[in-house]
Amino acid sequence: MARLRSLSAGEAATLVLLSLWSLAPLAWMLRHAAVTGDTFAGSDGPFAGDQLQYLSWIREAGSEVLAGNEFDLPPSDAVFLHPMHVVSGALWALGLGIQAAYLIWKPVAVLVLFAGFALFVRRTVEGAGARTAALVLALFYFPPFGELIGRTGSGSSTLPPKLAEVVGEVFISGSLWGYLPTAIAVGAMPAYLLAAERALTAEGRSRTRAVAGAALAGLAAAWLHPWQGEVLILVTIGLIAWERFRPPARVLLVPVAATLLPLTYYLGLSELDAAWGVARRQNVEPHLAVWVVAAGLGPLLAMAIFGAFKRPPRDFVDRALILWPLAMLAVYAGLRQVPGHALEGISLPLAVLSVRGWQAVRLPAALGALAAALLVVPGAFFAADDMRNQVRTGMQAHYLRPDEMRAMDALHRDPRPGGVLADPAIAVAVPVHSGRPVWAGHPSWTRDFPHRMRLLNSLFTGGLRGAAAADLARRSGARFALSACRSRVDLGVTAPSVVASVRHFGCATIYELRRQPG
Repeated sequence: MARLRSLSAGEAATLVLLSLWSLAPLAWMLRHAAVTGDTFAGSDGPFAGDQLQYLSWIREAGSEVLAGNEFDLPPSDAVFLHPMHVVSGALWALGLGIQAAYLIWKPVAVLVLFAGFALFVRRTVEGAGARTAALVLALFYFPPFGELIGRTGSGSSTLPPKLAEVVGEVFISGSLWGYLPTAIAVGAMPAYLLAAERALTAEGRSRTRAVAGAALAGLAAAWLHPWQGEVLILVTIGLIAWERFRPPARVLLVPVAATLLPLTYYLGLSELDAAWGVARRQNVEPHLAVWVVAAGLGPLLAMAIFGAFKRPPRDFVDRALILWPLAMLAVYAGLRQVPGHALEGISLPLAVLSVRGWQAVRLPAALGALAAALLVVPGAFFAADDMRNQVRTGMQAHYLRPDEMRAMDALHRDPRPGGVLADPAIAVAVPVHSGRPVWAGHPSWTRDFPHRMRLLNSLFTGGLRGAAAADLARRSGARFALSACRSRVDLGVTAPSVVASVRHFGCATIYELRRQPG
């Protein structure tokens, strides 16, 4: 960060743009909440469930430091330690709102992502204009087919799932909308490589500080988002091998070991803890077709390959530029759990190599600026429009109505223990705002999530009645059911054998469920 005290005009403008971008949906959503009286649930990202999962962990960290799984009713061991959530949990325990306790990381994420990318671009690209182009491309590159395909036909801003996946992974500024651990982890990656380079060239205490800096960056990247830690380890091993394992390069084994520590911890969680085992199995995803990945990276990849061949690697960072995207593709190919996360941050090395290739063929700077704009501006508008549509559909718990918050508060104050059968519209928000676990709420952490959500939808729309509703209540083990304001069904009428008592809170309702025999 000390090296960024003096920003160029292009860097300063990019930082302002990135900051405004990160705050835009939050400002829009808070304004909506102020006008309507709704409560901002805590997510300013397109998929509210993930941020509400973070908030659930923050709530537990504020109470017990370690977090368990609140999206299933069997007792869950508190085994998860996350540095960001521990800090946020402590702030929440001191009285800060839980939404704010997470969002305090937004300026940190902006600064870390920008600083890491800007320092790396300074080190690898010559010329002020070229550096600005590389930095903007690295931060805001949006696969152009996203805009083209997303606008065909009905004009909907919804991409086919597989295309949306590669767009979401490659567009790294999108992580500033909700996915703050990802943004910080990706920003730590270039910091790791720059510190590793200094570790090879410095001596004495300067080398020690550089090794410690690389180790800290690797530890942070792997702990906050393990996919990025795996990539860094592969890159470092490749660099050590490229140096023919000479003694100076062996010092990089220290940051490799630091980066490996959180990865070992996550592996232990997935192997030894039941909830993490469920998440591991339910996050197994097929790899994208080669043409989808190629389409997503193609506009940068073609020129990046040219740039790599036009300027053969001459030093440590040049070699890292080559190995970085290769390591990402290798991790992507070898992983089964959300493999696309390995591609997050790939825009930085590809943007640098692309700009180098552009410089090598001496194409006009104005033409380069136009090309960069075409790879950034339409996608940014598309992403903003898609975010707006995701929130406006009301299918996710981005907001809670006043009556729903009153019901959540009542569940929180009720001294009797027990989990909740919650309306799917607000289920993922229940652990955060009531402190109670739910039978179904998040696709990663709820066993048999699709089946359970179908049952809950049927229950809260009146399709599940009588003995079938009683069977669901018995099997779930829940003590309460919670209907959202969207529901027009009274469980006391459609499933009277299930309901012991009813408390109405305007359009939201809490049902105490009868203890079912067996």
